Amino acid sequence: MTSTPDLDRVWTRADVADALRAQGISLNPRADGYRLNFIKGGTTQTEYVTDDLIDALVTGLEMAEHPPAPPPKVRRNRRSVWSRYFLRYNGELRKKLRKRRRPRTK
Repeated sequence: MTSTPDLDRVWTRADVADALRAQGISLNPRADGYRLNFIKGGTTQTEYVTDDLIDALVTGLEMAEHPPAPPPKVRRNRRSVWSRYFLRYNGELRKKLRKRRRPRTK
């Protein structure tokens, strides 16, 4: 659980951004205010836009208490994208070499 920030002191945008970044929340200035979102796993559904810096700090700390679920692990193909071209070329090369090979004599 996070402690409540000292709201009596003067908070600059850099101070708020540092405090939220330590909790895993990003603070981005926009034309219509400040945008808060999770650094990892943040989507458009989890973003929050406000025009008040103190509201951004308080809401960001509340958001940090309930982070989004991590995305499911997906098994990735470890082969290179080019591997099929290499395999095809090697297969054609083996075929040509087999044709050139002398027939066995008994």
